[in-house]
Amino acid sequence: MRIGIDARFLTHPQDGGFKTYTQNIVHGLEALDDQNQYFLYTDRPGAESAYTSDNFSVRAICGPAPVREQFLLPAAMSQDKIDIAHYLCNTAAVKKNCSLVLTVHDLIPCMPRQRGSQKPGLKARMLNSYWRSIMPKAAKRADAVITISQASKSDICRMLHVPENRITVIPTGLHPDFAPIRDLDEIQRVRKEHHLPEKYVLGFVSSDPRKNCQGIIMAAELAARILNDVVLVLICASHEAKEMALSFASQYETPKLRMILLDPVPRRDLAIIYSQAEVLLFPSFYEGFGLPVIEAMACDTPVITSNISSLPEVAGDAALLVNPNDPKHIAEALVQVLQDQKLQADLIAKGRQRVTNYGWERTARETVAVYEKVYAQASAKASNNTIPGGSAG
Repeated sequence: MRIGIDARFLTHPQDGGFKTYTQNIVHGLEALDDQNQYFLYTDRPGAESAYTSDNFSVRAICGPAPVREQFLLPAAMSQDKIDIAHYLCNTAAVKKNCSLVLTVHDLIPCMPRQRGSQKPGLKARMLNSYWRSIMPKAAKRADAVITISQASKSDICRMLHVPENRITVIPTGLHPDFAPIRDLDEIQRVRKEHHLPEKYVLGFVSSDPRKNCQGIIMAAELAARILNDVVLVLICASHEAKEMALSFASQYETPKLRMILLDPVPRRDLAIIYSQAEVLLFPSFYEGFGLPVIEAMACDTPVITSNISSLPEVAGDAALLVNPNDPKHIAEALVQVLQDQKLQADLIAKGRQRVTNYGWERTARETVAVYEKVYAQASAKASNNTIPGGSAG
């Protein structure tokens, strides 16, 4: 098979999210498959020498995102005689010139803007409008849709009207850097650089209300009233997220709650921050998967997360599940974990077992199986159409 992959996020400057997925699925495929030919299409130069396998090539196809996706990339794939086009991040060319596989991570772009979220700028509004228009069309035209959780599969069936039998759930993998860190020099370096105390609760926030910044801070404040001293370390996705956190904190300020706001950190530092945290507090309202849950578990960190969306599916019985709409419920779980060493040890042990389900080798292997199924279907259809009368009902 000749497989073309829209790998535009390989060369994007911002880490996390789609870039993490793209990097790891491509590396997984390179390690697993030396039989098929892979053509990686980035949207800017910079990755041409990163993949040295004989069956992998990298080509930069540059242009404005919608033009590149709908016109320039399909033309390049036609030129390269691609059998299967795999678009990794929610959208794809809607005019098919070969078999199409589409990965849809979540339906966030198709959902109404949540109350309390900041109004995006013009560029972001235009891009969101494009995504909302293209995602349903691309998903319906795809020969196969890959998604990362059963919760997202249900959303795709319900909101994009894609038949269930065309959707395959392949969980995302876990980077090997996420593991318990015992190097005392490294731990001391990270503590010093980020001004971290010996004990703290870890959370993640963004300017998107679905991350439940307000609920995290309210719950920590309630827990601090009981425990007298709680330090909440929040990794903030942006300057806007920091401002939001500070605004909420000013409403619930108590001398018993201390808060440290960090910018996004390198993956190695993040693994250490996980490893040193007493608990990860992740009561998100909606996640396609919820990668911090398994990252924390891999670092031997107890987890408190939501009882809705994909999070119960990802966490299993290895986390305490809470109602994200109820700060009091979240606070009770937080106090319980911080006070109960036996519970901490139980969650850590279950978390270690849970993360064995998530590896990029598995993700790559199951993705190749989707390619093979789609290719076989296309071959059977082509063969049927060459038989006299074969196309007749």
